[in-house]
Amino acid sequence: MTPPRRNLLDALGVELPEDLLTLALTHRSYA
Repeated sequence: MTPPRRNLLDALGVELPEDLLTLALTHRSYA
């Protein structure tokens, strides 16, 4: 089963490392 996060990236046609994406989401949640 693919994580919703990956599905979203695939839909947008975006290629980002999972660690970078997680870091961005984590930073955003605390921002």
